Amino acid sequence: MAEIVTAKAVKKTSILEEITKSGSYGSGSRPIIVVPTSDYPGNISLKNCISFLRDGKFVDQKNVKLTDEDKNATKQIFERRLSTGERVQFEVYDSVYGFTKKEWDRVICLFSCGEQF
Repeated sequence: MAEIVTAKAVKKTSILEEITKSGSYGSGSRPIIVVPTSDYPGNISLKNCISFLRDGKFVDQKNVKLTDEDKNATKQIFERRLSTGERVQFEVYDSVYGFTKKEWDRVICLFSCGEQF
């Protein structure tokens, strides 16, 4: 008699799931997105990243009104609902100076500008 062996589907855990669930990143850690510091026209920066990443709308940096506090910010935090219905908070930085290994491990996206390589 032949034995039937069936393979179980193994669901891979995404980096986003790994970061947001408790574990080596710390309970409830936020995924990190890095944007350029420069105000180069047409780029994403801290000034316009929330409208682009959370709302899906590109707003030119020249048209963004910032508070005095926002003008000196090096980090923004926003929340977005994923397709699964889960709400996730993201941190957006325009500088990686002083990032620790744990912070680098939480980076899920990096926008850059400059020469084509």
